[in-house]
Amino acid sequence: MKIATPEKLNAILANLKDRQVDAVLVSDFETGRNKNLRYLSGQPSDAHLLLFADGSTTLIVWDMIVAKQLSEVDRLVDVSDFDRSYRAALVHSLKEKLGEKFVLEVLPTEGHFLVLQLQEAFPQAKIVCQPDGAADQFIKARAVKTAAEIETLREGAKVTNQIIASIKDFIKSKPGLKELDLALYLETEMKRLGAEGPSFETLVANRERSGMIHQVPSASEAQLDLPGLALTDFGLMWKGYATDVTVDFRAAERRAAPYSGRQPRSIRPGHQHAETGHPGSPGRRSGNRTHQIERAEHALRIGARHRSGSS
Repeated sequence: MKIATPEKLNAILANLKDRQVDAVLVSDFETGRNKNLRYLSGQPSDAHLLLFADGSTTLIVWDMIVAKQLSEVDRLVDVSDFDRSYRAALVHSLKEKLGEKFVLEVLPTEGHFLVLQLQEAFPQAKIVCQPDGAADQFIKARAVKTAAEIETLREGAKVTNQIIASIKDFIKSKPGLKELDLALYLETEMKRLGAEGPSFETLVANRERSGMIHQVPSASEAQLDLPGLALTDFGLMWKGYATDVTVDFRAAERRAAPYSGRQPRSIRPGHQHAETGHPGSPGRRSGNRTHQIERAEHALRIGARHRSGSS
């Protein structure tokens, strides 16, 4: 469903009429995303929306299944009915509603080539783009949140906080983990908890990279849990709204275990001794076993006691 309330839509329409604009074109495709498409129609992406000054809406899409499920418009136009030509579908929709002579407003993000095509198709039409026009009205409408929008934001924040609370245990459970491990975990948790996905590329940086504002790459194969300050910067999309948090953390140093009085396993009898030699201990040579070294040193101690006259 669309997010814009009737009150906010009425303010936008009143502005169009005051400026004598007959329709405004909103486009969202891979070449340029526009959050106003979802705000005004409910369609999340990949479509043209015509918002007419009388309040009616026409959505031109290629994925009719998604549009029928999610959009809330007066008319759906399948671009496949026009040989998958968005230009042809736009020209047909404008001509059917407004004829040959009208004022069409495009947003600053609209492609110049499409504007030229529309102007060629409608020589009598006036195509405008104004700094204080529809784009500015959309920003004003989205800036003040309704009670329903605030509740949606709270839901997204609650899920985000839930993920933050799990980071410590995840890192502790995987000694030697990489930056990528945490990034993948965060994005998996988002979707597992019901989010649409990340609101931007997840950043994870160990102590060597945490001083960067935006790390490149966003997460690497570098070990994350090195002693020092690390961070992650992530967010999720929740019902069309984004969260964005930066979480810094410090990996604790791994301290050596307290001395137990026992020899380390690497130099216990029966294991190869790694040292290559030691002054005063002729038995400590590479390749000698520790029990051979112990016998040699024991013999030296016995000999020293006999020479000193001690028993």
